[in-house]
Amino acid sequence: MQFPGAALFIDIYGFTSLSKQLTAQGAAGIEQISILLNTYFDRMLSAIDRMGGEVVQFAGDALLAVWTVDPDEHSLEEAVLSAARCGLLLQRQLHDREMLPGLLLSLRMSIGAGDIESALVGGLDNEWELALAGEALSQIRACSAYAQAGRVLLSPEARALIGKRYPSELTEAGSAFFSEEKHDELESDTKQDEGAILPDTVQATQVDWSAELRLITVLFVKFTQPANQLDIGQLQPATIAIQQAMKLHGGTIHKISHDDKGSAFIAALGLPAHTHENDAFRAVRAALAMQEQLKEQGLGHRIGISTGLVFYGSIGNAVKREYTMLGDAMNLAARLMQHAPEQEIRCDAVTREAAGGGVWFREEAPVMLKGLKEPQPLFTPLGLTGEARSSGQTLVGREPEIAELRQRLDLLAQGSGSYVSLIGEAGIGKSHLLQFVQREATARDMTVLRGAADAAEQLTPYYPWRSIFHALLRLDALPEEEDAKLLAVLDTIRRSAPDLEHLAPLLTPVLPFAIADNAWTKPMTGQIRADNAHALMVRLLGQFAGEKRAVIVLDDGHWADSSSWSLLLQAAGALPQALLIVASRPESEQVEAGEQASLQLPSALTLRLAELSRDESLALIADRLGVERLPDEVGAFILSKSEGHPFFSEELAYAMRDSGVLEIRDGQCRVLRNLDELSDVHFPTTIQGIVRSRIDRLPQEEQLVLKVASVIGRIFTYSALDGTMPVAGGGEKLLALLETLTEANLTLREPSDTELTYLFKHVITQEVSYNLLLHSQRKQLHGTLASWYESQYSDLSPYFGLLAYHWSKAEETDKTAYYLERVGLQAQRTGAYQEAVGAFTALVGGEAFAESSASMAKWRRMLGEAYMGIGDMANASDQLCAALTLYGRPPASTPGRFKRDIARQAARQLLHRVIPERLVGPFSQSRRELLLEQSRCYWRLAEIAFFVNKPGDNLYHTLHGLNLAERAGISPELAQISSNMCVTAGIMSLHKLAKAYINQSLRTMNQIEELSAEAWVRMNISLYFTGTAQWRESMDYSGRAMDIYEKMGNRRYWEACSYLMVKALAYHHADFPASTALAAKIYESGRLSGNAQAKSWGLLAQAENAIYNDKPPEALRLLSEAEALIPIHIGLTEEIRLHNLLALVHLRAGGLDEAKRYARQGLTLTNQSAATTYYSFDGYAALAETLIDLWQQESGDRSESRSAMDEAIGILRRFAKTFPIALPRLHACEGAIAWHEGDRDRARKLWKRSLQYARKLDMPYEASRTEAIMWQLDGRSS
Repeated sequence: MQFPGAALFIDIYGFTSLSKQLTAQGAAGIEQISILLNTYFDRMLSAIDRMGGEVVQFAGDALLAVWTVDPDEHSLEEAVLSAARCGLLLQRQLHDREMLPGLLLSLRMSIGAGDIESALVGGLDNEWELALAGEALSQIRACSAYAQAGRVLLSPEARALIGKRYPSELTEAGSAFFSEEKHDELESDTKQDEGAILPDTVQATQVDWSAELRLITVLFVKFTQPANQLDIGQLQPATIAIQQAMKLHGGTIHKISHDDKGSAFIAALGLPAHTHENDAFRAVRAALAMQEQLKEQGLGHRIGISTGLVFYGSIGNAVKREYTMLGDAMNLAARLMQHAPEQEIRCDAVTREAAGGGVWFREEAPVMLKGLKEPQPLFTPLGLTGEARSSGQTLVGREPEIAELRQRLDLLAQGSGSYVSLIGEAGIGKSHLLQFVQREATARDMTVLRGAADAAEQLTPYYPWRSIFHALLRLDALPEEEDAKLLAVLDTIRRSAPDLEHLAPLLTPVLPFAIADNAWTKPMTGQIRADNAHALMVRLLGQFAGEKRAVIVLDDGHWADSSSWSLLLQAAGALPQALLIVASRPESEQVEAGEQASLQLPSALTLRLAELSRDESLALIADRLGVERLPDEVGAFILSKSEGHPFFSEELAYAMRDSGVLEIRDGQCRVLRNLDELSDVHFPTTIQGIVRSRIDRLPQEEQLVLKVASVIGRIFTYSALDGTMPVAGGGEKLLALLETLTEANLTLREPSDTELTYLFKHVITQEVSYNLLLHSQRKQLHGTLASWYESQYSDLSPYFGLLAYHWSKAEETDKTAYYLERVGLQAQRTGAYQEAVGAFTALVGGEAFAESSASMAKWRRMLGEAYMGIGDMANASDQLCAALTLYGRPPASTPGRFKRDIARQAARQLLHRVIPERLVGPFSQSRRELLLEQSRCYWRLAEIAFFVNKPGDNLYHTLHGLNLAERAGISPELAQISSNMCVTAGIMSLHKLAKAYINQSLRTMNQIEELSAEAWVRMNISLYFTGTAQWRESMDYSGRAMDIYEKMGNRRYWEACSYLMVKALAYHHADFPASTALAAKIYESGRLSGNAQAKSWGLLAQAENAIYNDKPPEALRLLSEAEALIPIHIGLTEEIRLHNLLALVHLRAGGLDEAKRYARQGLTLTNQSAATTYYSFDGYAALAETLIDLWQQESGDRSESRSAMDEAIGILRRFAKTFPIALPRLHACEGAIAWHEGDRDRARKLWKRSLQYARKLDMPYEASRTEAIMWQLDGRSS
């Protein structure tokens, strides 16, 4: 865009020297810089705005403003006059103002007139830069050398426009100073502002706490072609090249600066969110990259790079505000840019040193640069050396462990992965071994993916895996824009796991951004969500390991959440081409459980680290002190205290050195105290004491840094530390303190491509530092840190656990409760049930958390569901009942009340059936949600009652939940619990009522269109139809439910639906091979998920099919495996089936005694249970058949066996009243009894009835079985 106008450039004269003096004052000086600059700019911005101008850009301690010309309102002459009048007004107000005692500032101004061009250039990741050019700016640059403090300089063109009206003082170049003679037009404005002249003392309340000193590397890039000749067609690709280079290397463009020297790109590394441990190295690499691109574009340029401390903070006021950088490094980079030959780069000595050995530099002859007293050494970067940097201390001892780890790396090189567990106490050397693995693997061109758990993140699902997937998905190399990252991640999934693309949202816990749920993942919760997440994560890990020889390392496993351990062990079993290593302390329950699970892995190896030997300990101490050998008495003293513990030995040696007992000089160790007195020197006798003694010797500032860092965690970033420090003083001072702590071996620099990161060398150092804080200090720091996190991230979901932890330590109950609830919900949704139990237990255990009984009730319901997730039905039931009690609905505690409650709820349900318009009340949304919340409690209790085979409780809770859900209106809860009632009505043989509930559940399902509800409804309807032998309907409904659950990855309910299909295939089609194959899949699914009940379903169904096919040995093998699952609580129904089937199989195999034993146990268990599941049929029938045969074979008194047989037939008869599928077998058994009693006619009538039912119910196997009995006993068939 091009327009005529006047341009005013204002430079705060004297600010550079002023900022140098203030910077030397430390934190107080930083405050003053922010105050001074903002106060000065506030005055200038306000005046420019009031007099019709617009500030288009700040340029360090200067600004550029324009007055545009609107031909319909005023002329270019009037625009120049307005700019001149504004400049003169500001000079009169601000010239030689004593801002602070002895510190004077003034202004230099230049005005140009003519065409002004502006354009937005760049656009990479939607980041645009403002570029300005044109005649007006060229005039300012041409005459700026003649500008003077306290005066307003007009370019020749500007003077020509207003010189006739206002006399001016000419310069030799034709420019002129606007007259200092007072003009009437200025009198009113000057007087108006007299009362607002800057005060002599600036108030502290004006401090901008965001201002700070930062160690940055700055790049100035200037094009050698004159700005007025540089068109947008050239500037646009050049800007893109600079943006790409800075993005790639972790930096950012600060601005395109327009000042009296011209225009230049200013870019930097070291600004917030762009700070790394090797910023200078990255900056030089970025400069070399942009140099190459600009050369290809044929664009002349010069680049200057400087590293140093700068002021970084916001400047301006409500009219315009932006961040700026000020300091010697800025000035030096600009001077280096001006001095550089065309197409070349010049660096200062600090940048060259900080870049290290990774860049080839050519040293140039020192030169004098403007504003500097001494000649400056210059360096030209020529390219990268490729030199690798290494850090870490020498690994001493551990030869057996090193040999084992090398062998595992050798196997990986040959394509075979494995699982290694390093277990040892704190400080025993686990981290050093992990560093060895990383170095060794890198040297072998293997890829290492490393993650670490954290004490403060124990409730955060998958926390240690975040950095692993961050590296695997190469998130650092992607653009910063979230949409671009999202597309890149989705593309990776599409290429690596196309069949799992719909599961992409499940990666959210390991990503720095959220992927919104879709129709498939939205209904996934709990174990279903966890199983699917693991499937996708393992597939991505497997794809990566298949392409590269991958070493996956997880440190501090004792702090990892259960989801992380589950994923680790699943990955270990599924990734044959990856080496997985986890390092842990031995005392964790998770570690012990992981060790037990890893025993199933054929390639698992556990390395338990013991103390070092005497020689190894002495070698370690000598290495850490940097000496060839230790005096014998020193070694003996340390070993007597440390007993071979590496970290203890090391810290004790440091403590002796720091306290002056030892002197280290020229590689030799000398004892400065009398050797006889050495044993009397008091040293702490614990590791914690040693560390504390070292911290006590640090200066106060360094101690404070350690203490604040300890609140953040073992690993801490510079920005989090800087944001939490209770006193000002970041920037170079804080970096220097951190460097000192690193040199003292208390902290280490952690490699990171995203942010400057440190870690405590050992967690004990963190713990000791934290324990030195007073309670009040901890509260304040935890609160400050939590607030910092809340202010830094728009999406806080990855930090819920961390925020709950810090707010709890800050004793902020409302915020703690807020985040704990979200931690619990997040954990439950991802299947991390142990963590969900922990979060909700904390909530229900803290009475101060609950704002109301409704909140506490909701938390107890959530805790109950979490207990269900881990299979603890007793605690789950207790919590759900407690929730209902808090809602004012305590479950019945006596048999009498239990019956009255059922009668009352049944009557209410009958009323709902008769007068459906009274179902839904005119409830508010909050009241409706309360009803649904209560309904959920009953629904879960009904589910528990079904699985523990308590039909009375099932009916009680289902009626309550259904009545509440119907009052609340259409909802997934209503659809699901209506389908539950369909099954319950069927069990009660109320088939007309069951069909009414089928219709209600289907109608509601179609209105809500929610997949999980649809699958649940279809599964329950199929369950009802199977029990009533409506095979086509049953298979249709179960088939659709199976498809939904399989797509959702809901393994638990897929297994249940598939079991319906297994029995339909057997009972209806007599397709035993297909039924057996599907049962085997159910077994395998249960094995993978650890669901013992599903495993038992698969085994029992296969055994029943083997019995049908007359294969007793195969059936016995399967049943024996199922019997081993009984201690895992597979359920009473499964135990009954198992005992009864074992009785029949042993009888057919000739094991009469075993048959009798299992039959007695089966009969006892069967009498303890009501018939609630159709698939119990085979077990009930097996018991009856076994006892008939035992009665028939009895030679003596048969009264006892007759009684047992009659009891079994009575049980089967009652079962058949509920589930008609048992009728053919019942009458076949009754016919056999009649035959053996000699009543042949009755036997034939019963067999005929059996055949009629078998054909009516379309059960071909039952028909053929009855005919076989008839042939065997009667010698004829039907």
